[in-house]
Amino acid sequence: MDQPKSIFASSAGTPIRPYNLRKRFIAASRTAGIKPHEDGTPWGLHELRHTVATHMLGARIQIQIVSRTLGQSSINVTMDVYSHFTDQDSEMAAESMNTIDSSKKRKK
Repeated sequence: MDQPKSIFASSAGTPIRPYNLRKRFIAASRTAGIKPHEDGTPWGLHELRHTVATHMLGARIQIQIVSRTLGQSSINVTMDVYSHFTDQDSEMAAESMNTIDSSKKRKK
């Protein structure tokens, strides 16, 4: 049976140790101009991924595109993780309907 290839490998081709991956990620983040948190701690890979997804959904990017960008197997996975955004959207829609209803009552 063939061994699965590592997504992140060392220069020797062996699986990279988590500490070394984090060190490389922090260096790449600095190079990319990603500023650390206010307390100086650097962003984590998983944390940055969630932030990107959250910003995409906040910008009203279609869930299918967000899911594909994240490399998730289906939009159901994306919806499960980020459903709080769709809940907020539902609340905003309900509030806007209340505003519309209130303005109609005032006109009468």
